[in-house]
Amino acid sequence: MNSPDQQGTQNTSTISNNLWTRLSLQTKTLYILLTVALIPVIGQAIYNTYQTQKALTNAAEISLKANAAQTAASLDAFIKSTLDSVRVEAQSVDLVAYLTLSPNQRSGSEEETQTLTFLRNLDRKDPINILGYAIIDSQGKNVLDVVSSNIGTSEANTKYYLNVLESELPYSSGVVYQGDSERVLYFASPIRNAAGQIIGIIRAEYSAGILQQFANTNALAAGASTTVILLDDYHIRLAETSDIELIQKSIVPLNDEVFSTAVSEGRLLSNIPATDQATNNQDFEIALNNAGSDSFFEADLYANEPGIDSIAIAQMANQPWIVAASQPRSLLLQDVQSQTIISLLILIGIALIVAVVAIYTSRNLTSPLVALTKTAESVASGNLQSRALVQTQDEIGVLAVTFNAMADQLNQTLLGLEQRVEERTRDLSKRSEQLEAIADVARSVATIQEVDQLLTTITEQVSERFGFYHVGIFLINANQQYANLRAANSEGGKTMLARDHRLKVGEQGIVGFVTFRGQARVALDVGEEAVFFNNPDLPETHSEVALPLKFGQQIIGALDIQSKETNAFSQDDVNIFSILADQVSVAIQNTRSLEQAQRALHEAEVASSQLIGQAWKGYAEKAGAKGYRYDGVKPEQLTELGRVSEEKDVLLVPVQLRGQTIGRLKLRSSESNRKWTEDERAIIESTADRVALAMEGARLLDEAQKRAARESFLAEVGTKLGASFQMDSILRDTVEELGQTLKGSTVSFQLVNPSAPPSEFDLPEKSARRKKSE
Repeated sequence: MNSPDQQGTQNTSTISNNLWTRLSLQTKTLYILLTVALIPVIGQAIYNTYQTQKALTNAAEISLKANAAQTAASLDAFIKSTLDSVRVEAQSVDLVAYLTLSPNQRSGSEEETQTLTFLRNLDRKDPINILGYAIIDSQGKNVLDVVSSNIGTSEANTKYYLNVLESELPYSSGVVYQGDSERVLYFASPIRNAAGQIIGIIRAEYSAGILQQFANTNALAAGASTTVILLDDYHIRLAETSDIELIQKSIVPLNDEVFSTAVSEGRLLSNIPATDQATNNQDFEIALNNAGSDSFFEADLYANEPGIDSIAIAQMANQPWIVAASQPRSLLLQDVQSQTIISLLILIGIALIVAVVAIYTSRNLTSPLVALTKTAESVASGNLQSRALVQTQDEIGVLAVTFNAMADQLNQTLLGLEQRVEERTRDLSKRSEQLEAIADVARSVATIQEVDQLLTTITEQVSERFGFYHVGIFLINANQQYANLRAANSEGGKTMLARDHRLKVGEQGIVGFVTFRGQARVALDVGEEAVFFNNPDLPETHSEVALPLKFGQQIIGALDIQSKETNAFSQDDVNIFSILADQVSVAIQNTRSLEQAQRALHEAEVASSQLIGQAWKGYAEKAGAKGYRYDGVKPEQLTELGRVSEEKDVLLVPVQLRGQTIGRLKLRSSESNRKWTEDERAIIESTADRVALAMEGARLLDEAQKRAARESFLAEVGTKLGASFQMDSILRDTVEELGQTLKGSTVSFQLVNPSAPPSEFDLPEKSARRKKSE
């Protein structure tokens, strides 16, 4: 009888046999083939794992060395190209011309403006990384800087200034602190005069962040697991791609002597202890010091992170700096494990080889399309330089070629559009400035009321705002034959003004043409137009434009503008200056109209004054009371007109109405030698003004009443005579009405023969008029 264990073993064997027997031949064959195939596959996997580990280590070494070397080469190229650029920039004639001036001549000079513009253009080459450009004179003083607050400061003790003067060559500094946080590096080059002497240096200030950009770029190109570190000769990190908080910290704390030197050179801060400006990575420091000629080694890169790193270093040529590229060694083992898993998957996936082949084939077919799609997305996002990689010559390859051609054409089209937009923007900016200048000129002359002053102001304003050599204004004389020069800003123009310069309308010069035709004309210092530039008073003229001054359809003169530059005026300029000419025309006409109105007003005032004088002359003679005198007791009537005379201790105040004296106030003080106060004089003068107005009102009322009575009488006489149809009644009523109206008069009416000679009944004035008419 079998034991329970033997019985269990037999049962298991029976089940296995039953399963095997149930399997099909195809499945069994598959099992056998898999078993036979797995033995060499497993052996191959073990071998591949070993070879992979070795190959990955070698590849990592080669890759890290290449990355470190590439980063060092990139930084060296940047430093060299920047030094070359600064050296070339130092040869600018603008810099030499500016520094050649004496310090008293520089401020506000044209050379200073051109040099500052040149520096600002250099500063805009890389607005992110370039912090500023400056000119340092031979004494180390900052004389011109795009950062205006730096102007006037001394940089004589800076390392870059002393190094350039000593070596007489371009110089690039290390990374130093500017202030307590900003890290910068300087590039400087000597500026020499024509004799080759150093008269100053040009200094470019870059943000040290550009070193981090180089490190990030090379680290990204090598892979996400690669760390790039840039170290100076004190092993202070200048760039760090894994942890930017470590930048500007030394690998290990520096000793007191080295730390003091680093602080004095600006590499470290003096207000922070050395331990706070360092890490404590002894393993990495020792490995660096022991590296010698070996550029690849393994060390613990970060003390607070476990694990060993593979590190490659490269020495820079232009600076005593070291570039270190590293990868964690654990990543290499991870790749080996991944390879082992892949081998196992391959072993297990032999049965699915058809599917694998299908997936592989699909990937091969779709990968070019995926790459092309990514390229299209890159172009759509704005990267017009991105191009598709042509990997095949089939339809997908043709599509990639076509896409690249389309991208090239699109890039060229956009570049053309950008250029045209930039040109139009410049033109619009120029036109806007010109229109603003025209508006300023119009505002500045709006309040001028005298023609000559207006014309002079216009020429000076136009010359100042537009920078023209000569601006003149011609006005046509009354007989429309000559255009007379009335105003000019230049010395030559003033000379012509002094000799009453004039041009024949329609015959002499472009001014004569413009004043005759009423059309603007431009003359340039070329061809047939050069004949216009023979004026000895204006010998520097090379371009001239004349614009008609018109008010409505009437040509009143011309605006003449001359420039020292050739081809200075375009059709667009003519259109703009035509607006200016219209403004000038309106201003001239307004000023003329104002002067005419003022003359008319003055004439009206004179006529009014004369009429008032005549009216008051007759009124004063006929007035019963010629005035009154008050001596403190009672008013006394005066019966004679006053005479103008000087009396001692008497204050005479004229009573005037529109410039005519119609009376006077005479005040005599009871005190001898009395001085009348200002308040008393003001009261008396105000009283005189009010008396004049009141008297004029009374006179006008009296005349109005007399005129009303006369009109009433005539109306009554007319009504009464109109009701009579008999000659006798008409004659009787006439003499009766006149006699009643003219008291104390004898009135008679007698018919006469019209052809008879005058008789004694004719009035003297009527007889005189009759004789005159005969």
